[in-house]
Amino acid sequence: NIRGLAPLDNYPSVEFLTKESAKLLEKFHQNEFFDTYKKIKFNKYKFAASFVVAFRYFTKIKELINKRSKVLIIGDGLGVLSSMILKHYKCQVFLCDLPESLVYQEYNLRHNFKNFKFNYIASKNDKINLNANINFINADQIHRLKIDLDLAVNTDSFCEMDKYSVNKYFKYVEKNLKVNGNFFYCNKGGLSSHSHKLPGNFPLSNNFV
Repeated sequence: NIRGLAPLDNYPSVEFLTKESAKLLEKFHQNEFFDTYKKIKFNKYKFAASFVVAFRYFTKIKELINKRSKVLIIGDGLGVLSSMILKHYKCQVFLCDLPESLVYQEYNLRHNFKNFKFNYIASKNDKINLNANINFINADQIHRLKIDLDLAVNTDSFCEMDKYSVNKYFKYVEKNLKVNGNFFYCNKGGLSSHSHKLPGNFPLSNNFV
């Protein structure tokens, strides 16, 4: 399962890295509980593929976040992107995923941030804890919850979902995102006959600029 969530056999491009950004990525990589295989080379550093991919996304959204931000990440694999965000800003993060993936994210982040407060929303009886640094939310529970979000993020998993699921997430983000909030998503073409064929087919409403 860890192998599936951390693309160990991928060789992502490092062309976007600079000497300065590589230092930050190395800092993020230090003391991680999941010490995935580091075989991507850049100057004197070696990185895990999953960290390179997550850091590329981090560079796209870091200017949209501050320490007061409420950030929803829909599908974060092993929790690498959320770990980077929390190390840099210590803001509030909401992780929505299938329970089979959330268990790895929770295990990883609890070890990375031992002094943080955590909350898990597994059933209709559980509620958001706004005093927690991280709320783990089962995917079948997110749509009943109200969160005033500054940023919503999805990378590389809308393309794995059917149209119905993607459409529900878009409606949820539109409903819960603050005015002037941001929705960042980066996906490839649909991976099944039930998916949206292209990211351009995602149902982004006219309320977004």
